[in-house]
Amino acid sequence: MDTTLTEVSRLDVTQIFWEVDDFCQLFEWQWQSQPQLPSMQ
Repeated sequence: MDTTLTEVSRLDVTQIFWEVDDFCQLFEWQWQSQPQLPSMQ
């Protein structure tokens, strides 16, 4: 029974990872599309 729980848990973590990764890529693309203030160097 422990093995089954571990496998399900691992699959859930993998699914969460991919969903977060998709979100981050979309967020980064949208963030870079926004006009940015010039840097003050």
